[in-house]
Amino acid sequence: MPHENNYKKEKELAFFTMTLTIITLIVFREYIFGNCYFLFNVNDVRRDSYDQTYPNLVLLARDFASGNWGKRWHFSQALGNSYGTIKLTVQNWFIIFGENAIAKMIGIDKVLKIILSGVFFYLFSRKKGVSYKY
Repeated sequence: MPHENNYKKEKELAFFTMTLTIITLIVFREYIFGNCYFLFNVNDVRRDSYDQTYPNLVLLARDFASGNWGKRWHFSQALGNSYGTIKLTVQNWFIIFGENAIAKMIGIDKVLKIILSGVFFYLFSRKKGVSYKY
C-alpha cells in the first residue's frame, strides 16, 4: 500500500500546482498575456521598479549581450559605479533574453516565483505533517 500512498501524494501535489498556476495566471493575466508591464510609474514606493530596477536590469542585459562579464565601470549612475562581475541570480536570470524582453519578463518572473514558492511551501508543510483536512 505504500505505493498507493505515494501516488495519492503526487496526485495532490499535481492538483495543488495546477490550481495555484491557474489562479496566479488569472490574477496576473494582464502582465503575462496583455500589454501591461510589472513596472509602476506612480508616486509611492512602487516607483522603484520604474526608476531603479528596470534601468539596472537593462544595463545588465546590455553588458551580458556584449560579453562584458568582467569588472565594469559605468557613468550611468551619479559619478560612476563599479558593478563588478555579472552574476545570474534568481533576481536577474531573465537578462539572458535581452534588454527588449526585460519589461515583460519582470512580470513573468514574479508569477514563476509565486508558483514555485507555493509549491515549495506545500511540500514543506506536507513534510512537517501539516494536513489540510479539518
